[in-house]
Amino acid sequence: MPNTVYDKGIWSFSEGILQLKSDAEITWEPQVERTFLAVRRPSHAKEIVLVGIEKGLPYFEKEAGNDPEFMLLIVARLRNKAVTQAAAAKLKAGLMREGWRPEFVRK
Repeated sequence: MPNTVYDKGIWSFSEGILQLKSDAEITWEPQVERTFLAVRRPSHAKEIVLVGIEKGLPYFEKEAGNDPEFMLLIVARLRNKAVTQAAAAKLKAGLMREGWRPEFVRK
């Protein structure tokens, strides 16, 4: 399947929680987590990872066992590179031009 954008909207961050909110054009359920907890790994003090509160966190709590740091890597969303504001605008424009296919996901 080609790159496809399933959701779009705005985000907010407060008290360690990242909240994603779809815009009014999204009339379907994108089947994605929308609320994330920002977490620091003890071994990487400058790194922040995101853990989904609805699915990721319960799975982590159930499966972490004796190696919680490894399980955190499994459930977390990691940033693999920084994106500048200027680059973000270009990236978004390209994704929306090439990947916005609402006809694939509308009911």
